[in-house]
Amino acid sequence: MFVELMWLAHARGGGQISEKCVEKLFEEGVITKEDFSGLEKVNEKLGACAINLPVGAASQDAAIASIGVLGGRYEILREPAIAGLNSLKCIEEKAEQIDKALALLDK
Repeated sequence: MFVELMWLAHARGGGQISEKCVEKLFEEGVITKEDFSGLEKVNEKLGACAINLPVGAASQDAAIASIGVLGGRYEILREPAIAGLNSLKCIEEKAEQIDKALALLDK
């Protein structure tokens, strides 16, 4: 659950693969069973069939705040929360929310 909050905080909404798209790639010979021998090759071939699900700003802000609250409330989550929030500092638009969440961990 905590890791899922980190995904949301980093605007990662998960993804889906279109089964029909994969079937079409097999039918056209673009992808074969041998392509599944290595992760890089699979990612390259199936990338066109991937659908990335968006994360809204409100969900992202709520996840950032929740990480701060949980890290402040539960000692076992404190260090992962600090590490995760610090890794999010690269998102300049969320600097204020990240700083507020980190402040919750100082209490």
